[in-house]
Amino acid sequence: MNEVQFDPELLQDFLTESSELLEQLDQDLVLLESTPTDLELLNRVFRALHTIKGSASFLALTNLVAIAHAAETALNAARNRVFVVDRGAMDLLLGASDVLKKQLGDVRAGRELTLAPSALVDGLSALGEVAPPGRGTPAIQTDAPGSPAEPADTLATGGSTSVPLSLPKNKLDLLEFLVADVDQTLEQIDAQLAQLAVEADRMAASAALTDLGEQLAKSAEFFEFGKMHELAGCVIKLGQQSTMLAADQLPAAMHLGQRVLEVLREQKVGLASGQVITRPIEALCEPFGHLNTLEAERQAEPEHISPAPGPDQPGSPAEPADHAPGTVHAGAPAAGATPGASSGSAAGAGEQTIRVEVSRLETLLNLVGELVLQKNRVGALVRGLARSTELPQEVREQFGETSGSLDRVTSDLQVAVMKTRMQPLEKVFGKYPRLIRDLARKLNKQINLEIEGASTEVDKSVIEEIGDPLVHLMRNSADHGVESPADRVKAGKPEAGTIRLVASNAGGHVQILIVDDGKGIDPEFIARKCIEKGLITDQQASAMSEREKIALIFAPGFSTAEKLSDVSGRGVGMDVVKTNIEKLKGTIEIESVVGQGTTMRIKIPLTVAILSAMMVGVGQEIYAVPLANVIEIVKPGEGTRSSINQRPVMRLRDTVLPLLSSGELFGLGAQADEQFAVVLTSGDKRVGLMVTRLIGQQEVVIKPLDRFIDKGGPVSGATVRDDGGVSLIVDVQRMFAIAAAGA
Repeated sequence: MNEVQFDPELLQDFLTESSELLEQLDQDLVLLESTPTDLELLNRVFRALHTIKGSASFLALTNLVAIAHAAETALNAARNRVFVVDRGAMDLLLGASDVLKKQLGDVRAGRELTLAPSALVDGLSALGEVAPPGRGTPAIQTDAPGSPAEPADTLATGGSTSVPLSLPKNKLDLLEFLVADVDQTLEQIDAQLAQLAVEADRMAASAALTDLGEQLAKSAEFFEFGKMHELAGCVIKLGQQSTMLAADQLPAAMHLGQRVLEVLREQKVGLASGQVITRPIEALCEPFGHLNTLEAERQAEPEHISPAPGPDQPGSPAEPADHAPGTVHAGAPAAGATPGASSGSAAGAGEQTIRVEVSRLETLLNLVGELVLQKNRVGALVRGLARSTELPQEVREQFGETSGSLDRVTSDLQVAVMKTRMQPLEKVFGKYPRLIRDLARKLNKQINLEIEGASTEVDKSVIEEIGDPLVHLMRNSADHGVESPADRVKAGKPEAGTIRLVASNAGGHVQILIVDDGKGIDPEFIARKCIEKGLITDQQASAMSEREKIALIFAPGFSTAEKLSDVSGRGVGMDVVKTNIEKLKGTIEIESVVGQGTTMRIKIPLTVAILSAMMVGVGQEIYAVPLANVIEIVKPGEGTRSSINQRPVMRLRDTVLPLLSSGELFGLGAQADEQFAVVLTSGDKRVGLMVTRLIGQQEVVIKPLDRFIDKGGPVSGATVRDDGGVSLIVDVQRMFAIAAAGA
């Protein structure tokens, strides 16, 4: 990276904001490819790149500014209808997004910034080279004052003076981008000034003027162009106050805005030729402090701008002093500042959100977990006191009321803290339109992606872990599920296949569906592949149901890829996907109909830190069984229990249920008094876990024990019970795996 060092917090703000903007940018670009004439979408994409470029300019990240500027220039041409965004243009824009992501990674790691490929920059620049018909001038002006781009009646008065531009090298390298940026901004200000006259558009135009003024102010402050910064403040004030003006006051306000625009254009032309052009602007800016008297001001003011007596003194705000490269001044705007949130914004508009370090939330969650444990402990003590006859009834009732209040407050606090960690699945889902778009191109397929329920929220830890499994499943659907256009037509389907990604809440879990309308999964084909690879025998295959055969795709070592590619056969099997989902205490099931399509159903908990559990006794020990896996609890009668192949089973209504001894499962030996069967589920499988006694439900805080327990055992962690004792938490998925291995 360059030699300039900035405040780490400033850099972090820039990285956070730019990363968020790039995430949204990918989604918007893919959407733009299908709706290339959507001006609002074009403007949103343009603003995102403009914000990233502006912040990068402030940090003197020249390589990043260069590619952002090239992409922004191309988008500006698209907004001006110079060209319509097609597949080729979108490849270039998405390529720019990829480079920007790499460069942000370089900034994060403190490396030299990746240089954008010259072919990519040239391609983007070529898109923006042609000026829109009847609009403005090329991006960088080198004409002298009085050129056709400037109002001759104002600039020919001889009132302006100029001095050579003096900038430190890190800022001088960015000057070309500043000039082009200012040129585009002034063009937009001109357009928005005209819109103020249209009542229906006035609100939007006012907001746009405020935004544009703040963008210009940020750039001017970085380069220390004091006069330009003052004039940008005038534009901000005009945007903020124009909606409050009466209809007869608007012409004067627009007139003042145009005069400010004239001076800004004059300054822009000077900068392009290496000069700082100055003229007194106090009389011009003063009316913006009280726009409600504009009509009177207009009548009293001369038509032209007053001549200047001379340039500002060196070192004044109008002339950039030769500061040390990269110095950050106290008045400089934060790179991560949201447009509209600067000092020029409307007074009294408070911040609605704050950013908090994840480590602080982790600490808060741990403290709440400890509080839950103590709450459980207090509840147990109070229940013991309630049975005591030594305390007066009134005292026991007071203890009970206090315990109940503590329970409610703790539960509310727990929910509130969990909500601070909740994030919408959109943070993950937003990456997939780009993924499917790129896969479709590589595979020569037509695939539409439909996303539903992206606002569904889960814990941050779940968000971080679910992304990779979903990417693999989406790749499988695109590669193995959706057919080629020719095959789909032969099958009587539309040429374009559809993949639906659907999320919804299901109790304490979130359900995610990946549904495609492709060729489906042939269970017999899967079984033959497994036999060929030695994963199962012919006899085992013949005894399997169709659903069990389809589930074989999760077997370690299973693959249908005939050759390696960057889409399939990359060494990551579906068994890894299943393992990663099960680490989240989740499940995955597959349903498929040959010729019609496949549905992959994932269920994951909202959080992996605190869970509801059924506490059960096994001999002298107490275990916690995740309540989400518990269907029911029964007490088998003598006539309902038997054995098949020397393995105990029980008849439960119309099904035969395998029984597992918890004593044997947890290494405690056979327990003669195992009288209750806790019926558990995992996917489409059911099993009965025999236990000695039932204790009741509790909210338990999971404490990981990865370093202390046998990874092969059916235990995922531990918790502290309400009586102060420690219980192990049953890993239901591993329990089923052990049961299947012993079958």
